[in-house]
Amino acid sequence: MMFFRITRPALATSLAGAAWLASALPAWGQGALRGNPVDALPPLERPAPTQPATSPVIAVPSPEEEAIRQRLAQRLIPRHFDVTGVRTLPFDQVQAILQPLAGKETTIGQLAQEVNKITALYQEAGYPLSFALLQDQTFANGLVVVTVVEGHVGSVRIEGDLGSAEDRLRTLAQPLVDQKPLTRELLERQLNLMRGVPGVTFTPALDLPRRADGASELVLTGTHKPFGVNGGVSDLGTGVQGLVNMSANSLTPLGEQVRLTAAVPVNQDDVRYFAGDIRVPVGSDGLAVKVDGYTYRARPDDQALEYLGFDRKVRNQRIGVGLSYPLLLNNTRSLTVSGGVYATQSRDIYNRDIDGAQFEQEVRVRAATTQLHYVETGQRQSRDISLSVSRGFDAAGARQGITSNFGFTGSPNVDLDFTRWNLEAKQSVMLPAQFGVTLSGAAQYSSDVLPNTEQISFGSWRYAMGYPQGEQSGDKGFGVSLELNRRFAIGATYLSVVQPYIMADYARTWYNAQSLRVFNDRQLVSAGLGFRVTDDRYYLFDFNAAKPMGERTVNGNDRDWRFNANYSVFYDAF
Repeated sequence: MMFFRITRPALATSLAGAAWLASALPAWGQGALRGNPVDALPPLERPAPTQPATSPVIAVPSPEEEAIRQRLAQRLIPRHFDVTGVRTLPFDQVQAILQPLAGKETTIGQLAQEVNKITALYQEAGYPLSFALLQDQTFANGLVVVTVVEGHVGSVRIEGDLGSAEDRLRTLAQPLVDQKPLTRELLERQLNLMRGVPGVTFTPALDLPRRADGASELVLTGTHKPFGVNGGVSDLGTGVQGLVNMSANSLTPLGEQVRLTAAVPVNQDDVRYFAGDIRVPVGSDGLAVKVDGYTYRARPDDQALEYLGFDRKVRNQRIGVGLSYPLLLNNTRSLTVSGGVYATQSRDIYNRDIDGAQFEQEVRVRAATTQLHYVETGQRQSRDISLSVSRGFDAAGARQGITSNFGFTGSPNVDLDFTRWNLEAKQSVMLPAQFGVTLSGAAQYSSDVLPNTEQISFGSWRYAMGYPQGEQSGDKGFGVSLELNRRFAIGATYLSVVQPYIMADYARTWYNAQSLRVFNDRQLVSAGLGFRVTDDRYYLFDFNAAKPMGERTVNGNDRDWRFNANYSVFYDAF
């Protein structure tokens, strides 16, 4: 969205120029690919796992040891208990289990069951390798000896060719070796950090301690794929194009990942997009630093501007650096906090061939941002929620300006010292008979007049399936979608799942600038049906047909059916 206030009068402005300026403003208000067009690009990442991660299966000690199996029916009267090895839990809790047995006739089998309650006590307290043991003994004079083993990881063995990623896995495993006794909280945290090492897949194995000192061995059997390539074909806003992503995974002991993404232009008017990011872990507790950036060029199809004889060019660039840290990380939940700073430059260039008139708006943003990201995955449902706040600063190179080749300059009507809040949420529920429901939404709030790159926009896959990308934007707004699907398991090698679905979505935005509030009444509503096919490994194809039910489309001024397709390929085989 583009609007400005003139800060220096034109040196020479003709009636024709004034008429052009007056007529162009409402056209800019209806321009295609509003907001930040990069938001409309489809992701090239594999879908998130629908099932929670699992820890190594740790066998619970048998209620009866083999040496006393045939003596379970033997009767005795316990008079004294000699309990050794309890260091972590309050001894009174252990004593409370055994004390009621003193002086009462019982069997060895019943006694073993009571001893196993001590094991359950350790398990409930979060110590997966700790247990109580009733060893073979004579029970002379009513003396019962109970041994408690508080287990820990004594060593780590890595099997498989993991290359330079092995050092990173050992770094993440070291806290498991250092902790005595081992807690389930740390075990799940470190194993999930290991699962996040780029290019690495592994299976963990951990047995109960077989030594008196409680030491056990953690075995990781895995593989390392140093490089990966993902690709996709989708409508990027100006037409169907390919999008390719290449990644270099853990080529050094740091466990870093470098990713490069590029659009594949075929025609002159195709999107030119190139992005890159590098993520480097720091230490063994999940802290990571990330640097990312992109450059984007496009010539959006805008019939309103073309009617006036103009074409539009968009030039966006961004670079940012930030830190992230998982406050909570286990097999079912994660809560990550991140923060950083970024800088953007956006240029909107308008040209008219008939007389060579050119008009350019440039905005440079400097901002800081912080985010909380919560993910929960269960057997029947999953949710993903993120909340972020960004603050712009009118400093460090932030600026705005309007230039032309016909004699005047101005300043865009935007606030460089903005504040904006963003919320995104997704809830998926598995229903009986392989049905599923997914409810998702995105919202943004700001009381400022935002630059284009900071506005929220909707269209196509982004909460307006019946409309083109970037159909509508604003300083604040929200979009929601509801999907009902049915999963059919095919089981073939190259076709494992077919998932038809029906969906509906709704989106609306508002501008804070007084002169643009005429566009605040537009509401995007659409309904559609489609299907997905995948082999759950190498590819995902998603196709749907959606019909606008709300406003007419800006460019076409119609409510015709829109067909959307997104094809993604994943390849990590080298």
